[in-house]
Amino acid sequence: MNVLKEVVLKEREAFHVVGLKWEGTFAEAAAGGIKEVQKQLQQRVTEINHVRKRNQLLGLSYHMTSTGFTHYAAVQAEAVGCVPEGMYSFSIPHLTYAIYDHHANENIEESYKYVYNWIKQNGHKPLSDGLTHLELYPMSRDPYAPNPQFTILIPLAD
Repeated sequence: MNVLKEVVLKEREAFHVVGLKWEGTFAEAAAGGIKEVQKQLQQRVTEINHVRKRNQLLGLSYHMTSTGFTHYAAVQAEAVGCVPEGMYSFSIPHLTYAIYDHHANENIEESYKYVYNWIKQNGHKPLSDGLTHLELYPMSRDPYAPNPQFTILIPLAD
């Protein structure tokens, strides 16, 4: 099945997040490390005050080295108040993103390659430090289900 691949640019205002942190290698992530943190967040989301979109799970990734990175499974919060034990809270600045809806029948790695190629071909550059990408998932989804459908957001440099 051919899926129309469309990348769009969109600005998003600054926002706050609260969630759980995971650090590890790309191999550990592929083995399910991030999925477990997403599952824990789903189970603990009711502990978080001022959740803006309870039906949406955010995956925020920050690269540390060539082999590993930090990932947060989080929710968007109206305000940063009392942060539950073991969770983190921080703000994401106003950014412009290249956005792509990854479909369940697509290869995730190929979708990312497609977006990064689109960014380069259209004269843009990904943000070089800080947040490397953001993923939006339905909160109700099973993190262990194969072939997830989600939205990819790549922050762009000014």
